Parts: sequence; C-alpha cells; structure tokens
Amino acid sequence: MAKKLLILGASLNQIPAILKAQSLGHLVVTTDNLPQNPGHALANISYHLDTTDIPAVLAIAKKEKISGVLAPATDVAVVTAATVAAELRLPGPNVLAAKILTSKADFRAFAQTHDVPCPDFWTFDQPIFPPNAPKDGRLLIVKPNRSSGAKGVMVVDGPKTFAEAAPLALSYSLDGRGVLETYLLGGQYTVEGVLANGRISLSMITIRSTAPRPYEATWAHRVPCDLNQKTQETVLATLERIFDLLGYKDGPFDADFLNHKQDTFILEATPRIGGNSLSTLFAKAFDFDIVGYAVSAALGEPFVIPPPLTPKPLALVLLGVLTAGSVVWDQNEEAALRREKWLKDLSWDVSIGDPVKPFINGRERLGEALIAGDGPSNLVQNVLNFGRRLNLRAELVN
Repeated sequence: MAKKLLILGASLNQIPAILKAQSLGHLVVTTDNLPQNPGHALANISYHLDTTDIPAVLAIAKKEKISGVLAPATDVAVVTAATVAAELRLPGPNVLAAKILTSKADFRAFAQTHDVPCPDFWTFDQPIFPPNAPKDGRLLIVKPNRSSGAKGVMVVDGPKTFAEAAPLALSYSLDGRGVLETYLLGGQYTVEGVLANGRISLSMITIRSTAPRPYEATWAHRVPCDLNQKTQETVLATLERIFDLLGYKDGPFDADFLNHKQDTFILEATPRIGGNSLSTLFAKAFDFDIVGYAVSAALGEPFVIPPPLTPKPLALVLLGVLTAGSVVWDQNEEAALRREKWLKDLSWDVSIGDPVKPFINGRERLGEALIAGDGPSNLVQNVLNFGRRLNLRAELVN
C-alpha cells in the first residue's frame, strides 16, 4: 500500500525528493506558498500555503493522514517538519534540535555554552550597529537569523556598510532578527552525511566555492576535499557531539564549516539533506542515493548504508552571472562541451535572452554542471576550462 509523504517546499531544490518518493511507489503531498513552483505540478496533491505556517501544515498533515514528513534543502521548514513529526509520532528530528540548529543566534549561543569553536557574534533586530561589535575596520558578516540560501548575507567592514546591509538581512529573517559575526578568512567546506545511532556512518566533505565578496552564495562544491585526515576526523567528531547534545541520532544532515589558522569553526549544522544540488554530487561521487535514504528514513523504512567511501573527483558547479541583464552564453561551445567526457551533465533553469539577476543567493542560479577529473588538479582545470569556454554572462538591454 502506498504511503503519503509530506514534502515541505516545491521549488527546484525539492524536486529530487518528490520524484524519488514517487519512484519508490509513494504519494507526495507538497506545501509551498508559491503556486508557480514546479514541484506542485509533480506532486500527487499540493497545497499553496507557507511551509512556516505550522498550524496550517499540521492540519494538512492530519487531513492527508501522512506517513512521513520531509524538509529537504530548506532550513526554514525544518521546525515545521519536526513539529509535525512529533505531533503525529513520525520519524524526524526533535523540535528543540530543529529550533536551535535553524537559528543562527541560538546555534551560536549553544556552541559557546558547549565549547564548540564558533565566530564571535552579536544579534540585532534593528539596523543599528551592535554597540559591542568592533568598529576598527575588520571584516564582519551580516546574516538573517532564520533564512536559507544565503539570502541577505553580506560581508561588511563597520557601521556604515552594516547600515546598508542590515535592512536586507532583517527582511529575509523569519523572526525579524539578524546576526553580525566576525568574518574569518580560510577555506570553506560543507559536510553532507548520514547519522545512524548517533554516529556519522557516511559523509562527504566538499570544498565550497562562494560568490565574490561582499556576498557568500555557494557557487560550487568539489570533492575530494583537501584537508588532512586528522582535521576531517575532528570535524566529524564535533558534529557528532553537537547532534548528540541535541538528541538527534538518526537521519541526514548538512553542515558548513571553515578552516581558519588550523582551527575548524562549525558555521551551521542542520538535520536535513542539503541544497545547492549536493544530493546530486553525493550520488555521483559515492554511488549512494542520499535522497532515497532521506525519503525512506522519513517514512520509517530501512535503507542500506554502505561503509565509508572515497569520493570520485567531481565538481558540482552552480551557474550564475555577476550582473543583471539578459543571459547569454556561447551555444557552439556548449555543444562542444557536451561532447567532452569530463562534462557529465549540464542543465539550465533559463533560456538565452531571459532577464536575470546577479547570483548573490540561491534563488538566482541559472543552471548547474557536473564536471569530472582524473584527480584534484585536473578537476580544477576542467572547471576553469568549462567556465572560460561557456562564457556565461548577462548583457544590458537597450
């Protein structure tokens, strides 16, 4: 008998989970406040309501008699998913863990309490520079307290640039709060993985590339990572400790961290599968279907998790432009690139001539490419070669 899975969100990021659940013989119910989002058309049943409206989503969950709930690739719906799961006694993260892990301020306070290295931070609910924050010109970063996709995230260097960035951050935050943090220079990384009985049984650490300052949107993920084994083990042990303290024992997780002066700083850790097509990279690098795992876990069904694996050299590149305008690229080179053995996939969210905005948050991506290499150095060269030849850009419209 088919089960019903409630998937919170119906954007491009949720489509893999929708299709996977259906391929496994389940029915999918979606909730999302944008009727035009493509996941609604794919779902068996759809509701046009905000994923953060907990009472309304809970009512839908009860009405549809769901067997599981999932908030893939979106922080803002994790608390809703946890609340629905708790109310209906379904698998999922507990509500306290969901609340702390999706609030930057609460997670920073939690980290400080439990001696988990994290940047210095200050909170604000008005575009007024926090009085205790440094004003000596050092780099800081402004973030919405509860948001996702790097929306409203901007690097600043003092009260003046803070005053310009803060209103946008506050506008994107679900609770109207923002966080100002010390901006730490160093390599940026992401961990995507699986928890089983409180231990990380499988994980992928990626090298994360971001938009040029002052923005921080993810532009690419690359594996294998360049960290030594001891550093990787330290990061995974720290994440296990965080999840253990919060009582999250089983399920998928996604985390970002920074390697700064030989120390690692956990920037965020959330009990869900990641966005930015990380599940695609995971599947190709490890031959492991993490979306299928997440769907099965949400429905309380068994799923075989392999032992730790070594990733194939791959990069997932998110496509975007630096300026607004009409998007164009070299179509002849695109055709030639598609014949290259190292270009494993290239897909577009737009067509040539479409109006586009700068790629400064996850909403403004234009497509993605999966690129392979014979090794780490060759992979970097292939990524650079791909970008140079495609010549993706936005042109001003007269």
